[in-house]
Amino acid sequence: QSEIDYLKNRQNRPKELADIIPWVERSFPDALFLHARAKAELAAVKPDEVNLSLLCDALEYLATEYRDELLGYISHDECLNRCNKKYNRGFEVTPLSGTSVEMYPTEYRIKFYPSPKGKPVESLLNLHLKVGVDPRTLIRIYFLYDKEKQLIVVGSLPKHLKTVGYE
Repeated sequence: QSEIDYLKNRQNRPKELADIIPWVERSFPDALFLHARAKAELAAVKPDEVNLSLLCDALEYLATEYRDELLGYISHDECLNRCNKKYNRGFEVTPLSGTSVEMYPTEYRIKFYPSPKGKPVESLLNLHLKVGVDPRTLIRIYFLYDKEKQLIVVGSLPKHLKTVGYE
């Protein structure tokens, strides 16, 4: 069923960068949320600065295989198997911590989780998906996982945030 869903969704993928936001909202409403900051960053990207197909693959991976593995619906091996079939590649998601997060705290935080009074507070983007190393073609998606809502919350994409070794 996941392969059938993928093939159907693939036909409706964005043809333009500007169509990514409505595509994500329509295709993955209960799995993937683009924060206002991520939406603004997407709007600022020029079409020649990102591989649209690869970015869509990465977002779909987060909303489907990655999330399904987090929720225990599929094993790690099944996740890898699906990635090979669907995207002809794997994706790497790693936790964020350390010097860069400490040195550039505003880069790695978004207002998301509610305070006791209900207002969103600064929340750490503690995970990121990495594709590529060439600064001209790499994709980085910085996010957090809201366990209560079972939601991937994307706070920044598709470019690299500041790090101690990369600006």
